[in-house]
Amino acid sequence: MALNILYVPLLLCLLHIATLSGSETDKTEEKYVEVGQSVELKNPHQNTEDIAWKKDGQVCKMKSGKSIGNCDFGSIGSDGSLTVKNIKKIMEDDYILHNFKDGKLLLKVTYKLQVVDPIPKPNIQFICEGKKAAVCNVTYNKDLQFKWKLNGNDQTSKASKTYLLPSDISNVKLICIASFRDIQKESNSTDVKCKDEARPIDLNWMLIGGIAGGGTVLIILLTITIYCYCRNKKRQREAGKSLDLPVLPPTNRKRENPSRPHCNHPRSQSQPRTQTQTRPPPHQRCPPPNADQIINDEAEDHPPPRPRPRQKAPSYN
Repeated sequence: MALNILYVPLLLCLLHIATLSGSETDKTEEKYVEVGQSVELKNPHQNTEDIAWKKDGQVCKMKSGKSIGNCDFGSIGSDGSLTVKNIKKIMEDDYILHNFKDGKLLLKVTYKLQVVDPIPKPNIQFICEGKKAAVCNVTYNKDLQFKWKLNGNDQTSKASKTYLLPSDISNVKLICIASFRDIQKESNSTDVKCKDEARPIDLNWMLIGGIAGGGTVLIILLTITIYCYCRNKKRQREAGKSLDLPVLPPTNRKRENPSRPHCNHPRSQSQPRTQTQTRPPPHQRCPPPNADQIINDEAEDHPPPRPRPRQKAPSYN
């Protein structure tokens, strides 16, 4: 009875070892690699006595730490690991490791190789308004995981795309790590740019403002030039018209003391005529002479006699 009690733990231990050994002899693992990169498929066991790698009916072998024959899909290292270079999409397949010792299978591992597009290099952008933070910017067609390094130290509690900056950000350097399965990409080490000084002026906005302002000034100058040109042309046309008009005599001038037409009245028959009398134009009719004119005419025709000199009286001595 006592012996049976001792055998029970021994049997349980043997069963546990058998279970562990059985689970270790057959494994499956997914391996992700980017296009154009290389991948190393590990041999988890130290034994390199008899190694065989198989892929789609092809076999690469190693005996006693040395490769045997040619390997078309990779190369076997001294530790029994398989290296596949210059990965392409068509290389997605199952790569199976068989590790033998003394003719017995010690280990079988199946690597399911998954080829994905390269992950772009992340870049860090800072948010300086409100709560200061850093954002890891990267665009990829699969879900990425993010990690941060602050001055070279891993920030395990900050596993998100956005990293809230500490209150003291002097002499702080950040690194963003974007990962997908076995693939990781790090950003450059970046100084925190959220300082207390004034934000730098965006040169693009300055350029746009300068172009807009210059265009406005140019339009104003062009408008003024056209206006002045048209106004000058109008003045020239008005000046030309004034020079072409004939000079007309004034029509509203008042006549003061208009001269009466000269009429030759008939002289008396006794007065000899010294000049021939001209007949007035037919369209002029002179009024009859008045008495004053007749007296003046007679006075002109009969001047008064000259006074005679006085004669001295004879003297009687």
